[in-house]
Formats: sequence, C-alpha cells, structure tokens
Amino acid sequence: MKADEITRLRVVLGRTQEALARELGVSFSTVNRWENGKSSPSPMAKRVLDALASAHGLSSVPLTEKRGAPRVEMRCPFNMRRMSGGPGRLSSGSGEGAVMAVTDDLSLGGLRFKTALDIRPGDRLEIGLGPEGASLLGAPGTVVWTHGNDGERNVGVRFAGIRPEDLTRAVSGLLTN
Repeated sequence: MKADEITRLRVVLGRTQEALARELGVSFSTVNRWENGKSSPSPMAKRVLDALASAHGLSSVPLTEKRGAPRVEMRCPFNMRRMSGGPGRLSSGSGEGAVMAVTDDLSLGGLRFKTALDIRPGDRLEIGLGPEGASLLGAPGTVVWTHGNDGERNVGVRFAGIRPEDLTRAVSGLLTN
C-alpha cells in the first residue's frame, strides 16, 4: 500500500494518525512515516490495511491531491437545490426544485460533477450527500467553475463551512451502505 493510499484510507475512515496507529498496534510516528513515504508498512500491517480498505470498499477509490484538500475520486449520489444566484429553480420534474446527481470526486473543499442543468459560477446550492431521501450530509456550496456549453457540463462546487468529521462520517456511511 502506497503512502497516498494510507492517507486516503485514514481520511475516509475519519481517523487521525494517532487513532489509526492505536488500531494497528503501531506508534503514531510509524503511521506518519508511512504517509510521508519515509517507510513502508510491514507485510502484516499491509494485510491489516488492505483488509480495512476492502471492508470499506476503498480498494478502487484513488485519491488525488489538488487545491490543498485530499480529493477522493468516487461516484456517490447527492441532491442539490438552488439557494440563490441563478436562473430560477433547478428542474428535474420534482415539485420542490431539488435534483439528484452523482459526484465525480469529493473533498473537504467541495465536489465536482457533470450535469445538463443550467448551473453557472456564483450559483449557491444546498448539497445533500447521500441517496434520495436519506441525506447523510447537508452543506451549502457555491459553484466556482463550469466547463462546457451545451449538453453535459462539468461543475465545481466549493463547500462553505463543512467540518472534516462531518464529511468523513458521511463518506463512511455511503461506503457501508
């Protein structure tokens, strides 16, 4: 297991380096050295880390480090509702203006997704992470960029005031369902 995979596993599980170290029966400094690439886990520790990753469905969820926040490239459902700053309600046929979408990636800073909806930079959205009717996280966000014109466009949303423990709890809940 590589350094970034260990960090990804720890972040998604919502553990500190110290908590993961206790769980694995190693010191905090050992986990820190693994995550910084200064040493590698022993074969036994690798088996335990792989089992933790597998138990949480993380074996195929790569992590990328961009814009200062770890991004987990994963597809997970979320719903969104326009708060203000755009042309009217989002439209999906639902009577309340909320629509479902699927993330391309997710981080403490925000999320990225594709849509054919009329969403523009500056739009304020209420994001509910989780399957329809069972939101595991509610967070306000602002659209900071879009790419593409007609049809499907890529959208980047920055969260406002989300706590790391809330996001890790929501992602863990998604992975265990």
